[in-house]
Amino acid sequence: MGVIGVFTGAYLYWGNKIDKSTALARWQPGVYDMLRNKLYFDEMYQYGIDKALLGFSFVVSWFDRYVVNDTGVDGSAQVTGYAGSVMKYIQTGKVPNYAMGIALGVVGLTVAGLVVRG
Repeated sequence: MGVIGVFTGAYLYWGNKIDKSTALARWQPGVYDMLRNKLYFDEMYQYGIDKALLGFSFVVSWFDRYVVNDTGVDGSAQVTGYAGSVMKYIQTGKVPNYAMGIALGVVGLTVAGLVVRG
């Protein structure tokens, strides 16, 4: 097809004569307009970009904003911040408080073991 196109173009425009191409434009104006507009490929590509690609990118950007960023990234950061604000009251830095926590843990595990063992 490319070779045929090259020879057709050379035949129509050889020697800077536009008589044959003008005759073609008068004989088949629809074909001439279609060829002049490059078979409307630019319009088809632009339609595909405007409708399909930009529509799909809107969906992807919405998912990224609300699901990934707000829920995944910001949500995990908020959970960590909340856990830290609750846990700061448990961690006092005083050894007697930690000893009491260990003693309560041992008692709790002993009771659980006795209940399970029956």
